[in-house]
Amino acid sequence: MQIQFERIRFKNFLSFGDTFAEINLKDFKSTLITGSNFSGKSGSLLDTLNFALFGRAFRSINKPQLINVYNNKNCLVELEFEKNNMKYLVRRGLKPGVFEIFQNGRQLDILSSVKDQQQEFEKTVLNFSFQTFQQIVVLGSANYVPFMKLKPNDRRAVVDDILNLHIFTRMAEKLKADMSETKTNLQAAENQSFIKNELIKDKREHLLALQNVNVSTVDEEELNKLRDKTAELTEKIRDLIEEKEELEIDEDVNIFSAKAKVKQYEKIKEKIMYTVNTQKKTFDFFMQHSTCPTCEQQIEESFRQEKIVGLNSTMLEKRDGVQELLNKISDLTIFIDESEEYNKQNQKNLQRKKAIESSLEYTKMELQSNIDKIEYLRSPKSLDMEKIEKVEKEISILDDDLRELDDEILEYQKIMDIQKNCTLLLKDTGIKSTIMNKYLRMLNQNMELFLKRFGLKLNFELDNNFNENITNFSGHSFSYFSLSEGEKLRVDLAMMFSWRNIASKRAKMKTNMLILDEVMDGAADGFLQQELIHLLNDLANTNVFVISHRVDGLLDKFDRNLHVERKVGFSEIQERTL
Repeated sequence: MQIQFERIRFKNFLSFGDTFAEINLKDFKSTLITGSNFSGKSGSLLDTLNFALFGRAFRSINKPQLINVYNNKNCLVELEFEKNNMKYLVRRGLKPGVFEIFQNGRQLDILSSVKDQQQEFEKTVLNFSFQTFQQIVVLGSANYVPFMKLKPNDRRAVVDDILNLHIFTRMAEKLKADMSETKTNLQAAENQSFIKNELIKDKREHLLALQNVNVSTVDEEELNKLRDKTAELTEKIRDLIEEKEELEIDEDVNIFSAKAKVKQYEKIKEKIMYTVNTQKKTFDFFMQHSTCPTCEQQIEESFRQEKIVGLNSTMLEKRDGVQELLNKISDLTIFIDESEEYNKQNQKNLQRKKAIESSLEYTKMELQSNIDKIEYLRSPKSLDMEKIEKVEKEISILDDDLRELDDEILEYQKIMDIQKNCTLLLKDTGIKSTIMNKYLRMLNQNMELFLKRFGLKLNFELDNNFNENITNFSGHSFSYFSLSEGEKLRVDLAMMFSWRNIASKRAKMKTNMLILDEVMDGAADGFLQQELIHLLNDLANTNVFVISHRVDGLLDKFDRNLHVERKVGFSEIQERTL
């Protein structure tokens, strides 16, 4: 089930020009991607790969901005990979818009919309989402949100994806709809059973009257009672028909898309806020520094002011965007609440309609029986064997119908019992919890091993609600956010490698790709760098790509170096085998 990424080529993508740039993704175990700031080294792999797979950049870059600013057209990315002995080619582009998927050279059917096409691609080919891809394949600094910085609900979504637990959620939703249908069918069958029983009772009384003809005079009192009853039943039928016509019954309002949009907007909001916070740090840096603390060179004042003004403007714009998203979320939430209430009422109306229809059927039969009795009382009395046989036959048919209904009711009751038991199994406390606990234990064991390897002397454990419990060997508790940047990096690395191991064991998401973006820079000290390199070399069936500003001390640790440079406004990749 492993996805073997083989090759990616692209043109007119970000800073790359009209000539295809190409990266071999499988023939080198370890690759160091280097380049100066703004050279295009992150875009060369992170953004192109994510765009090919998910139609979006890894970083927070709007789609129109992915098109090379000078050529402004023919942006195209082509990704080749293999899965289950099938060769795939994904071709995605902008100006013109392109999204094509080929399997063994044959283009797969194009669905009605790009969104549908993407969902089908992720579901049937990739078997993982953008968010999960980030947690298993990529660890970086730019716009990367590590697992530990995700909200509990988002952590659960990632875990559900990795462990393929969302299938139980879909099963639970389907089961809920099936149970509602079963309940409606059971009620309808029980109503029919009641009607049949009442009709049998009435037919037996009629039969008894036919069999005991010994009155030669008309019973006027009984006749008048039947006439009154007939008028009453006629009025009841009229009222039932009127009530049925007044019931408003529509198809259920589809709120699943609205709920999905809320989740989507929440994720976008979180990403925007993360970007804003990152930009705020950069903004604060330029506000507080006129020289680079790393190289101690003077920062050009015009450049510094340009960055301050630009970042401030961007942050304000993004905050406005967040407010707009919050407004949309609020509107959708109101719509969902109103729709759920409407659906409840609609379901009540539907059940009432079925009850009215059953009552109408019974009342009409009762009316006909009354009319037959009136006719009988007004007619000369004699033993009518033909009528007796007719009524006996009707009773026999009703008895057969009743037996079938009783069997039907019993079957629906059995189905209801099974569905109730399945509901218990599909709850978060059921089978999902069993699977989750198993792999959480495995995760915590992996975390312990990796943290020890990375030299972090802390005990780490995720509980069933995906909240961390971090303690030192003295028993003092810490939160993830109270750790130093170097300690956070070690936790993030340990988490990624742990989930990667688990994903591999689940056979849900295996891939040869592992990308570390600027992990070797900043908070990674010499010990962590060396240990990380040893770990990367130990990984089986994995092609490692490390993106870094650094060259000294790293080049000789990799099989290949891809150096990205800007030349005459366009980025170029220089490949060197080490």
